[in-house]
Amino acid sequence: MPPTPPDHRPDHWRKAVVWTLLLALIGPADRALAQFTGDRPSHMGAGLRFGLSKGSTELEDQHEFLIHGFVQRSLRDRWQGELGLGYGQLTNTNYSTDMLLAHLRLMRTLVAFENWYGYAHGGIGLIDYDIVPAAGVAEPPFERLGFTRSLMTGVGFQVSLTNKLTLEVDGGYTHSLTDRLNGVRADAGNDGFWSWSLGLRIEERPRGWVEARPQDVVALEEPVEVPPSPEEPVEVPPPPEVFVPDVDAVPEAPDQDGDGLRDFDERRIHFTNPLMFDSDADGLSDGAEVLEYGTNPNVADSDGGGVDDGTEFGGGTDSRERRGAGGPEALASFPAIFFESDGARLDTADKMLLDRVVNQLLEQSQIKLELRGYTDDGGGVEENLELALRRAHVVYDYLVSRGIAAGRLRPRALGEERPRAANDMPVGRRRNRRVELMQQE
Repeated sequence: MPPTPPDHRPDHWRKAVVWTLLLALIGPADRALAQFTGDRPSHMGAGLRFGLSKGSTELEDQHEFLIHGFVQRSLRDRWQGELGLGYGQLTNTNYSTDMLLAHLRLMRTLVAFENWYGYAHGGIGLIDYDIVPAAGVAEPPFERLGFTRSLMTGVGFQVSLTNKLTLEVDGGYTHSLTDRLNGVRADAGNDGFWSWSLGLRIEERPRGWVEARPQDVVALEEPVEVPPSPEEPVEVPPPPEVFVPDVDAVPEAPDQDGDGLRDFDERRIHFTNPLMFDSDADGLSDGAEVLEYGTNPNVADSDGGGVDDGTEFGGGTDSRERRGAGGPEALASFPAIFFESDGARLDTADKMLLDRVVNQLLEQSQIKLELRGYTDDGGGVEENLELALRRAHVVYDYLVSRGIAAGRLRPRALGEERPRAANDMPVGRRRNRRVELMQQE
């Protein structure tokens, strides 16, 4: 009686058990990664990669399809952790090896810009392999089913397509700790494979990558002193006509709220509400604060002394002055910078306002600013703190690029705290998406 031919069908039950166990480990492994995030707000992303792999073995390997699912979590500074599960094959003229792939890898950001960043990665993995001989080829001289560990390394980059969708290009090499993946055991070293993939990543929050810095810590009591550098006055380019037009350009010059400021100026220069007589509800009209008292019409308590401007002027004190042991000191007034929903970009008008701030800071070298970033209530607490920090850093980066010493600036994230207006209307939410430039004591 002829011998029964070997059964080359894949062991589906075995694969199902392995996949179930690996999936069950994702939750505990992610919680373990979360322990390395420290005090920095952490966020997660998940996605799929599709690509090609090509074996690096003793035989002539072919290109094969590769798929990976993964979850990522931000860790400290420029590090991310990733857990992944995938499927691939190693194929040559004699054998075809099915591989279930699991990995844990760390990703280190090397270069970062506003909408994309490049990274290198390295990690460890587990390969569950099933070697299937081609027709007419003998069984391999060892067990065709097995597990092996692996090491991996590579590079890639991610590009933000939308607030929550990212395109990823990734490539690397996986080195197994066995010489059996391709069905042949020789003395040419362990087997491995190269891979190239394209993926999509969905995040639980907008990415908008901005790296955290030491001065980001809100609890920092004293700003880090940086040796002063020579500062030259910055020449502010003349404003375009669309920004500061002649009065004739707006013939009627409407002032709908009767506060003494034109609606156009309120929207484009002072960023106050053209329909509100007193935008910061401090008891002084916007026009009186800008034209008469010189206080900030967007901040109820311009000097940060705990009493609103209207009460101070009504009681005979000056809200532009800050009093201490050394006597009164004039408090400078700076504009607030407002942002679109989920946004952290400066437009031309914002930059022109900040150029005026630059000149003021160069003229008054004793002033130090705290850049307070805020959001509306459209997201979670951690999301909003991170978005507020990005907004504060956008202003910080621009001022530093224009010649202001970094030691004079302190970004701070306050998120959805201290709203200027109710968040139940679009106009209120816009007033809350801001960075306030506040003079430090």
